[in-house]
Amino acid sequence: MATLALLGVALLACAGDDADRLRVCGDLRVPGDADAVRVALLDEALEGEVWSGVHPLLTCSPRGSLEQLPVEIALPPRREARWLRVSALADGEEILVADWRVARGQSLDGVVVSLDARCVDTRCPRGQSCLAGTCALAPTAGDDGGSCATAPSDAADTTDGGDADASVVSDASGAPEADTTEASDAADASPDADATPAEDALCPTPGVLP
Repeated sequence: MATLALLGVALLACAGDDADRLRVCGDLRVPGDADAVRVALLDEALEGEVWSGVHPLLTCSPRGSLEQLPVEIALPPRREARWLRVSALADGEEILVADWRVARGQSLDGVVVSLDARCVDTRCPRGQSCLAGTCALAPTAGDDGGSCATAPSDAADTTDGGDADASVVSDASGAPEADTTEASDAADASPDADATPAEDALCPTPGVLP
């Protein structure tokens, strides 16, 4: 999984300053549903990949990092591509695959695509894509009006938990009955005082996935 994530970063970094910026939205929970997004440009037959790259949403090295959808992904302007495929990954396995047609010579810069949680584990025939939980003729990229679905507010349990912990620390340090000096000293002495919620909850050992 870590190797896959590093490979994706390397591939995306090679896109260059003239890259198309694709915006990937969706209501998938991170990391509950997915921990990475894979983007591929394919030929007319939907068989040969013109380009592909992986964007990790969860990383554990060197420090924990958690990113929710939407994300912006840079990809090279390969105008010969005729299909766009965006996949959600969990532990390196595809849990959702969505396809969009690409018009001849079409730029994907600024195009918005959305991954629908209702389509998890739904596999559609070639030329179709899962829309709102049902297989239908794959739309052309950008024809959905640029809608940007997002996960529910309580989707990222670890982030919520981190925020809750932060508020508790703040309340304790500001409470009249608490010794603020002792609270401050205790926070400074804690080796995890500056750790992110994602690192605390998901990456107890640096570099090791939960």
